[in-house]
Amino acid sequence: MGELYLLNWTPNSGHLFFSPILPLNPKEVQLILGIVRKCMTEYGFDPCPQLVVTAREIHCLNAILYDVTDKVQKKKAFECMQKMIELAANEGYGEYR
Repeated sequence: MGELYLLNWTPNSGHLFFSPILPLNPKEVQLILGIVRKCMTEYGFDPCPQLVVTAREIHCLNAILYDVTDKVQKKKAFECMQKMIELAANEGYGEYR
């Protein structure tokens, strides 16, 4: 349950997760992390990627935390998510969550 404390980062917190699966290749991890940093910064969110490394792949978990009572921030969160999905798709990655 400790992971839920992450929601305290933003008042009235809602969240979206952009979480592509990556090969065990540092260049490709850097590519996706670059997309995440660029988009989240552009839309005014704090990037906080988490990498879960398994024997065959890397799960790149990225939470977009936003105030659900703020219509502008909520709109930006969904636009940010769409932009990250689009840019990752252009590089051959899909969204798994």
